[in-house]
Amino acid sequence: EHRCATSVAVGRNKTLLALASKAFPASVLSNCRKRHHALRLGGLIPVVNDSEISTSLIFNTPTFYMTFSTSQNIVLASGNLGKIKEIQAILEDYPIVAQSAFNITEAEETGSTFVENAIIKARHAAFHSKLPAIADDSGIVVDALKGAPGVISARYAGVGANDQDNVQKLLVALEGVPEDQRTARFICVMVFMEHADDPTPLIAQGVWEGLITTQAVGSQGFGYDPVFWVPSEQCTSAELPATVKNALSHRGQALRHLSNLIQARK
Repeated sequence: EHRCATSVAVGRNKTLLALASKAFPASVLSNCRKRHHALRLGGLIPVVNDSEISTSLIFNTPTFYMTFSTSQNIVLASGNLGKIKEIQAILEDYPIVAQSAFNITEAEETGSTFVENAIIKARHAAFHSKLPAIADDSGIVVDALKGAPGVISARYAGVGANDQDNVQKLLVALEGVPEDQRTARFICVMVFMEHADDPTPLIAQGVWEGLITTQAVGSQGFGYDPVFWVPSEQCTSAELPATVKNALSHRGQALRHLSNLIQARK
């Protein structure tokens, strides 16, 4: 029934809407409009013209529903304390538990893109915890380095490298590059999977534009924050208060988008 209402609610075919208004309560149609719109924005259903809504579409729209409540734990496929803190601050309605609490090891990131690796990590955490899981794959993309460090940002200086090692390698790689050519952006792809075999994972992306400085400045944040200059704030990401960073950052953008998608799925 909700499947039918979801499709009818977004169309403007007067005949179908008249039938729907008799078959479904106004509250159901209103909720379905919101759900369909959010799923469309998330790229989970195709964008169609309202005039294309037909009887065929009404009975073939896929159904998206959550089976967990806001009180249920969601496993975060990361052991990075900085990420956990940022994610919990934005998804405050959902209790986030690090995968380390279940003795889950890190998944092997074999993908060549951020979205591939995020899905791999989310599926791995959901499979071993038997709980819904969130994973992100993020990194910094530097134009002068043809997109590097990219998906290997966390291990740019080698397996086992720490933040300082990675930052130092980046600064060395950019030695002599003029300021106007040090453009870069943080990318974050967030994935939510209700279970390991979820065929329709929720996917959200955030992008944060900036420049790479010539030296590290600031003590907040983690990763490449000390060398990521934020033009609008005239400081590095590592100098920003957490609330400001969460409002601007790639991860904050992706999380807010993902939160909307999760709400629409409930």
